[in-house]
Amino acid sequence: MTINELSELRPITRILVTGGAGSVGLEVLKELHQHKKWYEVKVLEQNTAGVLRKLKPYRKDFQLILGDLCDQNILQKATADIDGDEYAQTKIRAENIVRKSRLKWSIFRLPAIMGPQTRMDPLFFNMPLDTSLEIATAGDTGFALVEAVYHQEDIKGRTFNLSGGEKCRTTYRDFLTQVFAAMGLRNMNLPENAFAQKNFHCGNYADSDQLEEILHFQQDSLEDYYKILKNKNTGFSKALLSLFPVLIKLFLLNKSEPLRARRKKNNGQFKRFFYAKLPG
Repeated sequence: MTINELSELRPITRILVTGGAGSVGLEVLKELHQHKKWYEVKVLEQNTAGVLRKLKPYRKDFQLILGDLCDQNILQKATADIDGDEYAQTKIRAENIVRKSRLKWSIFRLPAIMGPQTRMDPLFFNMPLDTSLEIATAGDTGFALVEAVYHQEDIKGRTFNLSGGEKCRTTYRDFLTQVFAAMGLRNMNLPENAFAQKNFHCGNYADSDQLEEILHFQQDSLEDYYKILKNKNTGFSKALLSLFPVLIKLFLLNKSEPLRARRKKNNGQFKRFFYAKLPG
């Protein structure tokens, strides 16, 4: 019997992907689609035009379920006959529910996941500039989540930090400097008082090698990610960013919650972001 004939005897694995239109979810779908004959895939996502556009390449081969993850009927439909939930953004409370369930479970805690579709949001300013940061690229994360299907016995009943490892470590300040340069925004010369001084997460993971030893997914480095950004911003978009860096930075500053708390003299919000007392 040939290798190809043996592969045909492999049992079909039924997988649920939640958040399939996100940067990590799309990488997971890409990996699954390359081996689609081995999987029956359900994708649970919200019913929006943007989601439908992103998932269009997969609608022929995967079952798309539109609705809210918190809707019990939608959740029952999505999880019926599923062997495993391949991607979900879990928090501590959700982790405990999973651990107490009858599922054969593994939990992957994700760090800052960076990909070509990653966008800046208001939390951009909530992280102190000197915070240690360890990222993982969306590509490596998607590969790891699918590769986990082949290593269920090694990872079952265990919780892992899924991250990029030593070559994906930096500080938030240096990370922003490189990202701004790659995007054509020149210097990262935003005022420091626009950034929080405390009460945010992230850091380096002392145990990020544990999952790597099983799945061997840590392929990309920070430099690889910066190249992805640089290659994405070409042509018109790059010209636009380089022509209007000041206006774009002013737009970003308008999203800063720490700076808004300072300007509006909101003492409660100011204490949330800063160590010092609100200036009189």
